[in-house]
Amino acid sequence: MSRPIHMVLARRVAAAVTTVAALVVATACSGTANSVGYAPVTGIIIRSDGLLREQGCGTREGQVASYAAVLRNKRSPEPTLGSAPVPIYPCFADATFSNLAAVEGSVDFELEVYAFNDAAARALSASVKAAEPADGACVCCASGACVREPDLRKLVADGSRGERVWRARCAATQLQDVVVLAVCSTLTRVE
Repeated sequence: MSRPIHMVLARRVAAAVTTVAALVVATACSGTANSVGYAPVTGIIIRSDGLLREQGCGTREGQVASYAAVLRNKRSPEPTLGSAPVPIYPCFADATFSNLAAVEGSVDFELEVYAFNDAAARALSASVKAAEPADGACVCCASGACVREPDLRKLVADGSRGERVWRARCAATQLQDVVVLAVCSTLTRVE
């Protein structure tokens, strides 16, 4: 007596699925060494959506168009990145500080964030070209633009009239081989 073709196909499919599932389970559980195919990254991220929750992201007068963040080790008043240009991030992008120096344990960092409306961001763009390194090194590739800290401070002082510049302070504890989120205060207008 012959079986209908759909019954034969159903049995073969069930057998194939069972075999594949057994192979997946055996492969997943058979590892003896835990090797990683990438180098772990140590870093800090400032989430733009949390930072800009009150002002919003955009080009209108009361909105933030871009922001810059200066990273400092709490034990040192100097910027952690030394004299390197400060990255400028568009309002929709998270600020990322990656591949920080390896540490044993943890290190506390402070981040000083300056946010700019569209008019102040355009004024900042004049300083961007001057911040490009002479050797062609791409210090600010992730953000697309940089500014030197003295130029940033001058813009903040000049542009603080009206609702053009905001400031926030953030804190983060760096952990080896972990990317951590910075905790930031609410942006307040610089007066």
